[in-house]
Amino acid sequence: MAKRNLIVLAGLAVVTACTVFVIAGPAKKEKPLLCVGLFDSRAVALAWGRSETFKKQLGDMRAEYKKAKAAGDAERIAQFEKAGPQIQDRLHKQVFGNEPVDDVLERIAKDLPKIAESAGVDIIVSKWEIAYQKRSARFVDVTWEMVNLFEPDEETRKIAKDLLKQKPVSSEELDKHEH
Repeated sequence: MAKRNLIVLAGLAVVTACTVFVIAGPAKKEKPLLCVGLFDSRAVALAWGRSETFKKQLGDMRAEYKKAKAAGDAERIAQFEKAGPQIQDRLHKQVFGNEPVDDVLERIAKDLPKIAESAGVDIIVSKWEIAYQKRSARFVDVTWEMVNLFEPDEETRKIAKDLLKQKPVSSEELDKHEH
């Protein structure tokens, strides 16, 4: 009789375990965590705007402008006189506001996979582009890794550190000021 009760209890245990498994389903695999690399676009734009490459481009542009003036090429002169302030305005809004820095990112696009791998992140986005984030989201700041691609001098580093302590200026506010 005891043996029979033991068999019945064992049978009930198996049925119960199977029922729980069917209702709950198999154990769910842990969803891999997406790790996001964030950067402050203002510091990246600052590093670009103070880089030797940018300075050389501006120097080349000034030289072409002087040639156009010497040649009396009114069309080219007008192009340079329009482009110069546009470049300055855009960079000003990128450094002091939070304007997109797509033009700057194009210059370092080939290096972004290395930064992502080194930082252990899956994607890299501007911190100003996040509309929502879960509390469980994992972020890694890659600002300085991106800034370093422009080989900033110590003064640029200091300016960037100070800049990062401040909130961005709104586009409306920036539009009120002459650059």
